[in-house]
Amino acid sequence: MTPGQPENLTSDVRTEATVQALADFGKNLTQGLFQNLAEACFPLERERDDAAKEAATLRNSHAALLPRVQAKIRILNIQIDEATAASDDEQAAAKKAEAKTLQDGLADTLVRAAAAEKRQHAASQELQQLTRRIFEKSFPEIRASLITVERSFCQMLDDVERGLDQYAETGVQIPFSRLDLTPSDVGPEGTLFYRLRGWFGGRR
Repeated sequence: MTPGQPENLTSDVRTEATVQALADFGKNLTQGLFQNLAEACFPLERERDDAAKEAATLRNSHAALLPRVQAKIRILNIQIDEATAASDDEQAAAKKAEAKTLQDGLADTLVRAAAAEKRQHAASQELQQLTRRIFEKSFPEIRASLITVERSFCQMLDDVERGLDQYAETGVQIPFSRLDLTPSDVGPEGTLFYRLRGWFGGRR
């Protein structure tokens, strides 16, 4: 302690530092999880998004071309009938081939859109599986770290209780019970009491 510095002020500084250290510890536990997730999933996310964009572009292109192609095919069918009526088989065959090319082009657009959607779905499925694998690998480590801190927290309460009991053994009567070391369920500490009970009131 710095000479002349009040002891309670030094204690407050230590308490704030401890609280901040615990807050940083909690954030760091999950930051690593999200960092691993981002690094591993980025290629799949890009593949999924690119496939989705390609599929949407192809679907929109098909929707825009469909009425025009249908109109063109109706005109070609009339021309095919006219060529057939005029016994111009070569012209009729050429118009049929042109109509088929237009129809095949539309069909090919839908096939390509479906293929892009299939790639999108596959990437999404793989992303879900990868996300689960990363979580299943990381969560035991996160839980083990939390259990260690929670065990230390309980040990701290035990140590404080033991110290106060030893103080009482000097013969001084002190109004103290172990319940006084945890938040009260009424008053300003009530919220904290129920938060702790929510976490430690038994396995859900």
